[in-house]
Amino acid sequence: MSGDHPLAAAWTRVRNVVSSTAATYREDGHEVVEVVADHATVRQTDDAVTLSFTAPGDLADELAAAVDDDAAYRTEVQYVDVDGTRLFVLDVQAPDAPVVLLAGGVGHDSLRPHASEPDAAARTLVRRVDGREAARFDHERVAPFVDGL
Repeated sequence: MSGDHPLAAAWTRVRNVVSSTAATYREDGHEVVEVVADHATVRQTDDAVTLSFTAPGDLADELAAAVDDDAAYRTEVQYVDVDGTRLFVLDVQAPDAPVVLLAGGVGHDSLRPHASEPDAAARTLVRRVDGREAARFDHERVAPFVDGL
């Protein structure tokens, strides 16, 4: 895909949003972990709709070291829809924990089946390339991920 393709251009803008948002948080004294996923999927598990992102080694390791498994995280979901793909920027925060900014894209066809149940629980899972879990964030509702589909 060339750099002038709409999806490539949008992905560049999403990455720039992550970088500029991280810079703002750092200026305010926050520690920030920036994760740009190489791959993302959606699947239904027994208890939640799971958005699964794959992050490269060093980023996944940095994320795993920064996440507090006992913290109550809050996630702000931003997205842009381009060419049948929803590009996400997740701003994940908990008191006394580094801010996590996660970018990734998921196809509309994968997300759309979950739009009919907006009140279903959701989860964001970040995995290493070898499949090991780096971080997990639970969400009360899948609605912010599937609105408008």
